[in-house]
Amino acid sequence: MTEVPHTIDVTAATFQKEVVERSRKTPVLIDFWAPWCGPCKTLGPLLERLAKEANGAWVLAKVDTDREPELAQAFQIQSIPAVMAVKDGRIVDGFTGSLPERDLRRFLETLVGDKQMDPLAIAKEMEAAGELEQALALLREILSEMPEHDEARVLLGSMLCNAGRQAEAQSVYDKLSEEAREKAPAKALAAQLALAQQASELDTAAAALKRDPNDLGARIQHARGLIGAKREEEGLAALLEIVKSHPGEHGTAAKQALLEAFGALGSDHPLTVRFRYQLQMVLLV
Repeated sequence: MTEVPHTIDVTAATFQKEVVERSRKTPVLIDFWAPWCGPCKTLGPLLERLAKEANGAWVLAKVDTDREPELAQAFQIQSIPAVMAVKDGRIVDGFTGSLPERDLRRFLETLVGDKQMDPLAIAKEMEAAGELEQALALLREILSEMPEHDEARVLLGSMLCNAGRQAEAQSVYDKLSEEAREKAPAKALAAQLALAQQASELDTAAAALKRDPNDLGARIQHARGLIGAKREEEGLAALLEIVKSHPGEHGTAAKQALLEAFGALGSDHPLTVRFRYQLQMVLLV
């Protein structure tokens, strides 16, 4: 079998070094398999993909039981596929037979015990490191295996929207179920898409303001466009000023635009925290 990153073929001669000693630094997952085993042909590639995705958080050690019968006997393997997790030189967990990807990920999360195993966290790290296409590919791969994974779909749409690929992001959003759209992450994506649309109308709003600087509707549209164009602080400040100075209909519209922007930015974004506090102070006066 061809060796791939983060996956190793193990024999009786290499077991001590590649599994026991390695497990004292990094968890090792042993996959007992054979070429004739049908379920192994499903589980094996899935484990290899997850090992590559984990990027060193754990290592996959593959044992061909036809070639290494003594290892299979030593571990009392009676049926395959059989998987055993080794940590600090000891077997800590295991299972026999194949598992769906969702259950397998839970098993691995328990083994590793940190966020390195969370594929969405990995995708976010890739995006932050400038590896957008790799992040998008990872999320699409997750969705090909688990089409119902709403979190992955929302994150994919958000990344596309952030990259200015609104048409693709809208297409991703459109595939969300009605139930998923009622949840906060999908609502935040919808707000992102709305702001992106406003950004495309920024020039129109600017022209309207040039004709009439007192046009409050155009001011709100312009502020929303600034936020959608990544000039968030400028746009939020403009909306807050309208809330302060116009407590009527337009102030209410500006407040709603602020709340939508907070949803798009995320509750823990520094600008959300700052302007939400300022908005509360204005409303309390």
